Amino acid sequence: MMKKFQRFLNLAAMFFFFLQAHGQYTIKYNFHPHDPDSCIVSFVDTVKNEVIRSFTLVEYSPYWNLAFPETGDKERRKSKTFKISSNDFVGDAFLNFVNYSNQSFYPAYCHKEPKAAHTYSTIIISNNKQFVIIPHYLSIYSDNCLYSYKAVLHIYNSKGELFRTIESHDLDITDVAITDDGNHLAHAFGVHLDNEGVDWTNTGYRIIDIENDMILHTQLVEFTNSYYDLSIGSFGNLISAFYSDQSDFKKYVTHTFCFENNNKYTYAFHKDIINKLITISDSGFIFGQMDRNDLNKTMVRFNEVFIIDKIE
Repeated sequence: MMKKFQRFLNLAAMFFFFLQAHGQYTIKYNFHPHDPDSCIVSFVDTVKNEVIRSFTLVEYSPYWNLAFPETGDKERRKSKTFKISSNDFVGDAFLNFVNYSNQSFYPAYCHKEPKAAHTYSTIIISNNKQFVIIPHYLSIYSDNCLYSYKAVLHIYNSKGELFRTIESHDLDITDVAITDDGNHLAHAFGVHLDNEGVDWTNTGYRIIDIENDMILHTQLVEFTNSYYDLSIGSFGNLISAFYSDQSDFKKYVTHTFCFENNNKYTYAFHKDIINKLITISDSGFIFGQMDRNDLNKTMVRFNEVFIIDKIE
């Protein structure tokens, strides 16, 4: 009897620590390659084994049901395109856009009046499935040139509660990542304009303190017109940015932010090495094979080769 009771206590303790590590709630996503109504975000109570909230990816998009005529195939697609005119480009639906048409780099062959609006939504779930970001994008086109841009990010916790909304006001939002504790978000900006005539002095990434609703860090990255690559990733409560070294395209510059000690770690890795990156821990970068049985993992520690600065 005592052994059974001890076994029960052990199981109860394991269950408790599981909930402590993973949370009672989790986020699931049902993906469909064509139909947005079949792309379902679900928030699940793992104790009761029930869905406490669910909605489609586009259900709360402010751009999905704009009052303009749609163009193209309306069936089984994950984006919408609307026909608009310069007269339509007024009113509440088109406030606070990032406008490219009045910038010096805007292509001269583009007509400077809006003709189409394109929208889609996507999803980013934190690695521990406790937070989810749903970005809704709206791009305005003049002929085939990007005229202006707008996006809104809805951030939910694992209970399905919307606790923060972030809008693009001064620049575009791309390639988003969120930390496991839900306190910090990072996104790239500028790079999606490559074929539209990009302002190469206004590309980079930004880190936002979600908890205090403030911009924590903005890093400009100057690219050449011939080559660029910029991506953002989260590793636990760390945020990392990777971009091609403009002085040596065989290398990636890495910036890793540890908010616990307010440190920014910088180093340029050869692409052959960075392609073997498994994860980033609080101590450094871990390289090797994805196979769990691989015993040849190596670590490059932050306190060994990285340049260490305070986050500004």
